[in-house]
Amino acid sequence: MRQHPEVSGIVVIGTSAGGVQTLQALVAQLPADLAVPVLVVLHLPPQGVSVLPAILSRAGDLPARHPEQGEKLQPGIVYVAPPDRHLLVDGDHIQLSGGPRENGARPSIDALFRSVARAFGPSVVAVVLSGMLDDGTAGLHAVKKAGGVCIVQDPDDALFPAMPASALQAVNVDAVAGIDKIPRLIVEAVKNLPRISSLEAGPDPDPPMAAGLGASEDDQMGEITPFSCPECGGTLWEHASGRVSHFRRRIGHAYSPDSLYAKQGERLDEALWAAIVALEERADLADRMAKRMTTSGRAALAVRYENDADDARRRADLVRRVVVDITSHRPTP
Repeated sequence: MRQHPEVSGIVVIGTSAGGVQTLQALVAQLPADLAVPVLVVLHLPPQGVSVLPAILSRAGDLPARHPEQGEKLQPGIVYVAPPDRHLLVDGDHIQLSGGPRENGARPSIDALFRSVARAFGPSVVAVVLSGMLDDGTAGLHAVKKAGGVCIVQDPDDALFPAMPASALQAVNVDAVAGIDKIPRLIVEAVKNLPRISSLEAGPDPDPPMAAGLGASEDDQMGEITPFSCPECGGTLWEHASGRVSHFRRRIGHAYSPDSLYAKQGERLDEALWAAIVALEERADLADRMAKRMTTSGRAALAVRYENDADDARRRADLVRRVVVDITSHRPTP
């Protein structure tokens, strides 16, 4: 067990779509003398260059930056997850991991929340803000099981309500509020946190914990499912805890139910569009072969290729109508 003599607690914040504006409004009201570090995960494209630290530094009194690997946590600093790296905590040090994506994202909110639940136990304040799908729900559940404080933005106040709504459905949170009230709730929660210097980190609240690490025992993985991982095609195991479940591969890929459902939809779309392209290319090739057969006086073969071209185009039109029907009836995240 690790102790944290210089850190009295920790605040972690997860957000996705609509997160930049929401984070600006939040950090603008955090005091410069905040006695704990703040760690932030905002979903970003892996190839992107994040300017979020500069934006947040201008928005409020707390300095914000991307952390370095192994950096020691300091109070009053906002640490922003860099693109394509999980932001994790190991004791009172930061770990940047290139491990497998969770919910299709790296950095993952769930990965951060679970790591601080393990490292800081009840001395955590976790906040879920605006976003799509449900990344953050399983991580918030882990924080709650470890005794931490859970705050969720009111879905009616969020630019994208799905992520807060998912958290509220699965976790008995400590507070639900608009973004104008959340900073005050964070400050009050930090003042009342048990001091981590006199505590030892608790047991894993929800194994397997660490991003990029699979479990070594089948009972840790949960139950095997008939579902395949959208990223690698391997078998997924379902692990359930309370009202929260997630699907995981031994190599570390992990999905919440909503994220898995969305990824399956993406794979289906890709497969159907690939089928349309293949059929249209087959029709074009059949047209070309029919012209060549006509030129060479092989009329019977020309007719066969013409019929094949017509059949391929009919099939392509049918698949295209299926794609339009599926996408038009798909629920909005």
